[in-house]
Amino acid sequence: MHISKLILNYSSYRVQKEISNPYQLHRTIMRAFPDNLKARNIEERVLFRLSTDKDTSLPILLVQSFSSPNWEFLKEDPDYILKEPQVKEFKYPQFAEGNSYWFRLFCNPTKRSNGKRVGMYREEEQFEWLKRKAKSAGFTVVHASITRKEELTAKVKKGTPQMTFQGVQFEGVLRVANPDEFQVALRKGIGPGKALGCGLLTISKF
Repeated sequence: MHISKLILNYSSYRVQKEISNPYQLHRTIMRAFPDNLKARNIEERVLFRLSTDKDTSLPILLVQSFSSPNWEFLKEDPDYILKEPQVKEFKYPQFAEGNSYWFRLFCNPTKRSNGKRVGMYREEEQFEWLKRKAKSAGFTVVHASITRKEELTAKVKKGTPQMTFQGVQFEGVLRVANPDEFQVALRKGIGPGKALGCGLLTISKF
């Protein structure tokens, strides 16, 4: 697995435009990978999360992938990032039932209503959504809090209506219940909206 950290330059008009439309940011990210990515590796899932550094207020982009990314194309626009991308290769530890970790998850809680996917805006519903997703992802939530809420907008093509989603960030402690399912969730993400920067589950030692 690989994790990339990019510090974006908010003074760049392109960066501002992509932050306001995460789907365009997703398209930029995918340029770091071969066009036939899915054909080469059916397990590949590129996940990303955009956040703001608490100390500098700079936009920080984390990108997780199975394949090694190539960020050389960003040199075409020297104002896009402030520093060279940091890329680290890593392996998940040998998970065991009962292991506990700090976690962070920026996600898009939704439900089906009349055949359509609709957002969940009440915190009670959002926490219940997290518990359900955790169960199918091989872990239980020990405790969690909502640390960020953000309205996401996306326009996939010109001439199409703008879509609005709600992003919610959970942080807390989880406990592994099924190691295999948990590792799949880490690699493939949780919930919808992955092309908008949702679904990346990150963990650290508890």
